[in-house]
Amino acid sequence: TDSLTGSGLSPGTPPYMSPEQASGRDVDSRCDIYALGCVLYELLAGQPPFPGPTAQAVLARHLADPVPPLRTVRTTVPVGVERAVFKALAKVPADRFATAGEFAAALAAPEVDERAHRMRRLVAIVSAAAAVALVGWLAGRRWLPASAEAPVDTTFYAVFPFERDSGLSSSNEDQLLQDAMSHWTGIDVVDRPRLSEALPPNHSRLTVAEAAAAAQRVGAGRYVLSQVSRLGDSLRIHSAVYATTARGPPIHEGTVKVGPNFSQTGPAFSRIADHLLFGDGGPGTSLDLSTGTASRPARQAFERGLDSIYVWNLAAADSAFYGASKYDPQFAQALLWLALTRHWNHVPVATWQSAAERAATYRRRFSLRDRLLSDGLLALGRDSAGAACPIWKRGAAVNPDDFVVWYALATCLSGDEAVVPDAGRPGRWHFRTSYHEATRAYVRAFLLLPSIHRSLADNSYQAVRRILWTNATALRKGRAVSPDSGILAAYPAWQGDTLAFEPTPLDRLVVPRTMDLAVRHERTLFHDIASAWVTDYPRSPEALQALAISLALLEDPAALRTMRQARSFARTSEQRIRTAGAEVWMRIKFAIPSDLGSLTIARAIADSLLDSFPPGAPEPLLLASIAIAVGKVTRAASYSRDPRAAAEREVPSSLAGTALPLAVFSAMGAPADSIRTLEQQVTAILEHTMDSALPPLARAEWVLRPATLAFPTYRYGSLPRLKGIDDLLDAEVALADGDTMPAHRLLAQRQVERRDVQPVNRSIDVLFPEAWLMWSMGDDAAAIAWLDPTLAALPGTAPEVLEDLPRAAALVRAMVLRAELADRSGDKSSAARWARAVAVLWSDADAPLQPIVQRMQRVAEWTQRPVVDH
Repeated sequence: TDSLTGSGLSPGTPPYMSPEQASGRDVDSRCDIYALGCVLYELLAGQPPFPGPTAQAVLARHLADPVPPLRTVRTTVPVGVERAVFKALAKVPADRFATAGEFAAALAAPEVDERAHRMRRLVAIVSAAAAVALVGWLAGRRWLPASAEAPVDTTFYAVFPFERDSGLSSSNEDQLLQDAMSHWTGIDVVDRPRLSEALPPNHSRLTVAEAAAAAQRVGAGRYVLSQVSRLGDSLRIHSAVYATTARGPPIHEGTVKVGPNFSQTGPAFSRIADHLLFGDGGPGTSLDLSTGTASRPARQAFERGLDSIYVWNLAAADSAFYGASKYDPQFAQALLWLALTRHWNHVPVATWQSAAERAATYRRRFSLRDRLLSDGLLALGRDSAGAACPIWKRGAAVNPDDFVVWYALATCLSGDEAVVPDAGRPGRWHFRTSYHEATRAYVRAFLLLPSIHRSLADNSYQAVRRILWTNATALRKGRAVSPDSGILAAYPAWQGDTLAFEPTPLDRLVVPRTMDLAVRHERTLFHDIASAWVTDYPRSPEALQALAISLALLEDPAALRTMRQARSFARTSEQRIRTAGAEVWMRIKFAIPSDLGSLTIARAIADSLLDSFPPGAPEPLLLASIAIAVGKVTRAASYSRDPRAAAEREVPSSLAGTALPLAVFSAMGAPADSIRTLEQQVTAILEHTMDSALPPLARAEWVLRPATLAFPTYRYGSLPRLKGIDDLLDAEVALADGDTMPAHRLLAQRQVERRDVQPVNRSIDVLFPEAWLMWSMGDDAAAIAWLDPTLAALPGTAPEVLEDLPRAAALVRAMVLRAELADRSGDKSSAARWARAVAVLWSDADAPLQPIVQRMQRVAEWTQRPVVDH
């Protein structure tokens, strides 16, 4: 209950309301229990709650449809939990728990012995079946009073005779509808003789109350009332299904128009039956209109899977499609979607190939679109990516408005790593697939399913920006196909009007002259996508954040206004952290060093964010980077200890609680005792656990990068064991020993290497220690020239750059170094600008950083004194 409340799902609070509230009926306190039970069922079944209005549809579906037993969806759910959830989901409010406390107590109750439970359940079922049979027999003969009615079954439907306009003769329409509904397994329909016995005398026009009473007499939990009326020279049939034990509007209803001859209206009654049993479907049904099964539980699970795809929850979709395939092992579409979902989720081929192969055995049932999807999956599963992409390209041509085929094509084109010789240019190579074509396929898919934007918002839409190649430092890697071998790679380039990659061996890799132009084009493409998302979802904080990020990447100051708007619409904890955190870094990037007002606002937003979300909150890495920005080094280390942070950064399990805090303290250069303790712990773990999964270079990574950043203020005790691994650290150690030659060689080499790399793409966590080397050797002008281009290019820096903890710390320390360089070189105006920026951001920094703050304040104050001309 606490978890649900923290997620905005507090009982009875819109948009998470009980079905009774959603339909406007009178409510009591037990209705809130239903909402909690519904959400808990979805979570246990692997289906996270839906946001907004979709939640009401999910709750209504639970109320309307029989819910499959939890243990058929997830076998590991304890029996006691299943029983508690099902009591919360009782259709009649009086049958539910009276309070959330009772519900919680039932969930926490110790588990019973499974064999004893099964035996008691068997006895109970046999006894109940006998009682139901006896009560039904007595009630059918009217030997029992109305108060002794039989228990109802929500999968048991009573279809009453149709009500007709005067002059219309009966054509056994109710039997036609019964036959159509009986096509589905998982439900039963009351036979006509039995239903006739339960009807009151003179029942030509049943009232709702009379129909409900008759349905309850025969044990039906649902009943159907229908009307036939004239509509010109045609007939209009309207049917509605009601809950037997509840009063209120129908659960589902459907209307069809037919000709005057009922004998030719079989398909019409099938459509009505579908409306009554399934309603209009959730939002995911727009992705697939096929049925492919006669099992009602299978189709319900399949529709849940489509709804999950619609919000891009691949884990929940996997669970739902798997459940559908278990209800009906010959449900070809469920098998196809299961394979497709797992492929999109980048799981091993072995986990989905069997489903793809089984689906293909029923391909005669598929539409052309599904056959092409199936054939492409088969090709991928059989290690023939070269055949899969052309198949899906044909599918996109046949179905130009289908998200599924476009996304399948995009993932195929972008995921193909094959590199082949260029027949027209001896000694040259090219990728087998065009990444320009892949990005256009992604764009088409994202625009066809704009709801996908919410699930892609993690890490400031890094996945989307990686797909679109908005970062110039990224490489496209590939493998030469047999009989050739080897790894090749390429940076992005712009050729004519096309994003291009020309692969070369890694030792001959060069930066294309048009790389920045290519990145600019891709960033503009991201802006176009984000603009379309905002058009469809103008109040979505995620869509507005995407637009703000795209504007920032194009160095457009309008990004700040858009991000403020995104923050105003944030409601959940994740939304508030993401939008506020993004605004803090966006303000810092655009403001330093001169806009102190914007920096003050950034610090105020950061302080509020840190006060509102202590360690344990969502987005721990983003919160840690914000804490670094305002000098809260201890809080940043606390956030970094969160297991979710270690998982996101792929920290080895043995270092999960120490590696990231060491990186934080080292990058900040303080406090020394914390760095010392953590360095010893990490070093001991790396030396003594002998984790076979970590090669020697990877082991050094977790102390090497922090060691280079800590070096200006703290020297690692393990430095002798790190020598020879990294030239930057070797240069630092040599300089400390009085040998300047390694530093000169390193800096000269780096200058050549970065000749074609734009300043915005240079990493500040490397530039800072390099500039410190120059400062230490007395070459202040060179250090300033080393830092300034990248500091000036900060507005166009990708969001993940400063959300990386060492880079976030290196930025502020680079600002400190820049102030000191200007002060020592006599540029008092520049010194003041940089010193004031640091003093504003770190005005309330932790005690170990206060000496830096005080030094920056002195620099700023000294330069503000009037100059006296002697």
